Amino acid sequence: MMGRRRQAPAGSTVAARIDAIAAERAEAPALVGLDEHGTEEVLSWRVLAAETRRVTDLLRRRLPAAGAGPVVAVPAGNAPSTVLGLLGALAADLPVLPVDPRAPEWERARLLGFVAREYGPVYLLSGADTVSLASPGTAGPRTPPAARTAPAPRTPLASRTPPASRTPPASRTPPASRTPRSPARRGPADGGSAGAPAASATCSPPAAAPG
Repeated sequence: MMGRRRQAPAGSTVAARIDAIAAERAEAPALVGLDEHGTEEVLSWRVLAAETRRVTDLLRRRLPAAGAGPVVAVPAGNAPSTVLGLLGALAADLPVLPVDPRAPEWERARLLGFVAREYGPVYLLSGADTVSLASPGTAGPRTPPAARTAPAPRTPLASRTPPASRTPPASRTPPASRTPRSPARRGPADGGSAGAPAASATCSPPAAAPG
């Protein structure tokens, strides 16, 4: 049966909350993970509270308190040291940047450089024991980007004058109807009589010679 969730008191910090739970359940398991050899590792609430205080004190001693940042980069793996680094940085009131330990070197360097320019110097916490400067900050407090000037409204294109309407071609006058030609009649000069067909010539037999 699951226990009821307790309301955290107002104004409590991460470290204070872990210490309060450790005082009630000192030997109860609080963190389960794998070490660098892949072996299961279990930390009780008592050990978790003590390790969190140790990491917090380490960061407070090693990191500057003034200026922009700093940011604590913690390799995000399955080892308990990842959780201890996150808790220790948060208990020290420092911003945390989880980084992928399997990322290529150039990718991690680009990420650390970007965070350093935007938020301040980045320190890498290795194994909850070693703190080293990963990327120095080159910028001060973040300045909001300048508001972009809106582009001037485009001038509408001049209204185009519609082309003049074409004049329809003049209607063509149909050609005059031709008068049908009447067949020419042959006259006397042509060997015929006008109006009547020529009579057929009658041949008379030759006269008989006198005897």
